[in-house]
Amino acid sequence: MDSDYRTGESLFARSARHRLGTQIRHSSSDRNIFTDRNYPLAAGNNVVTSEISSRFVKGLQANIAYWQQKTAHLADADMLALNPDFPNLLRAVQMGIQHAATRRNTAVLVCQVFFWIEQAGHWHNWLPLMSQLIAVLDDDTLRCNLYKQQGQLFRSSDQQDAAISALKKSASLASKLQNDVALAEANTHLCSVYRIKRAYADAESYGQTALQLLAHKPGVDKQVTAVLANLGLIALAQGAFDQAETQLSEAVIIGRAVQQPTQLARILNSLAIVLQRQGKLEAAKQAYEEALDLLEQSTSRVDKVHSLLSLGSLYVDMSRLDEAEALFFKAEKKLNDMPGHFPLRAIIANNLGNVLLEKGEPAAAEHYLRRSIKLRQQLNIRLPLANSYKSLAKALDQLGHSDQAIKAIDAALQILPDFDDDVWAKSLLQECETLRTTIRSKHR
Repeated sequence: MDSDYRTGESLFARSARHRLGTQIRHSSSDRNIFTDRNYPLAAGNNVVTSEISSRFVKGLQANIAYWQQKTAHLADADMLALNPDFPNLLRAVQMGIQHAATRRNTAVLVCQVFFWIEQAGHWHNWLPLMSQLIAVLDDDTLRCNLYKQQGQLFRSSDQQDAAISALKKSASLASKLQNDVALAEANTHLCSVYRIKRAYADAESYGQTALQLLAHKPGVDKQVTAVLANLGLIALAQGAFDQAETQLSEAVIIGRAVQQPTQLARILNSLAIVLQRQGKLEAAKQAYEEALDLLEQSTSRVDKVHSLLSLGSLYVDMSRLDEAEALFFKAEKKLNDMPGHFPLRAIIANNLGNVLLEKGEPAAAEHYLRRSIKLRQQLNIRLPLANSYKSLAKALDQLGHSDQAIKAIDAALQILPDFDDDVWAKSLLQECETLRTTIRSKHR
């Protein structure tokens, strides 16, 4: 199975976090929509200028102010209630960017609604608007924050190189502004992106720099929690389980005080993976279940999918295979009406293949594992791809296709040497070599 270190996906494969965005679903009741023959039309990133009536400008300002008031305090339950009206927010921002009189307040609004956009998965609709807004904005403080948020959304949509570029621009502006907290936040997100890329030395460096910047500063518990969570995940990836448990447990303690349910759920999932890896199954189960309870208040179906996969992985460890399979199918169902999310779909297919393999159904397992392999090849997600090849080899061997099984193992072995500082890759390498020897010895 696969495992995401941030939210804890599943049992044997522990892949980095990949979340692709979703398309908007239009509300049946559009509010605050402007029609004016003098409305400036957008052409790509350029504005087609025309004489704009003062009535239109006042109406546009009122619409931006309406959304600022509506989203001033966004708890998870508020985001869930507002989500059907996302098309109206999108339209307001599109219009607000086009006129200088509303541009700054539009930028404030864009920053304010970030957690809604992130949790609801509206990334692909939002990212082009952020680029357009950054290009015409002359406020460095707002641009610093927008670059940071843009980097976070690029990371969520699995555009890691674009994320690094945006986050480094945020860090540069934070340094120029002499804002240590903003610089620490940019470094924390760079730590996360490099962790996802499995560049652990770079990730650790950015994380430690962020901690130093936050030291002895008041009111930075949320930021410290994020750094500790990332450092714990780096330790987990390198097999330092005691260190990972300590750092993630500390992050949970601080996170409870911060009272952000979705973020706390993510940290609890990561802690649960560490506990599970150490054989502390009951403690892991409690953490996974608490995470799922917290996510009941969240708009983030993606986080709910991750948590379902996490609990399913635990059930595999506990030999509760039917329950694990049911959770994996439930996770798949939650994504049915959400376009994209192909890396996550690959994880679900991989986990279904593995649990069916454990249940002695190699033909059904082969179907799901080949689906996972196809997606991972297309997405170039290489280490999890090696894991899927290994599982496919097991299924093919059970079906009596030993030559094909050896080819699948060899495909995995071509990938694994590129990840020599990753504990999971080392484990997979050993498993593949043992499996190849076993298959060959059976068919001599």
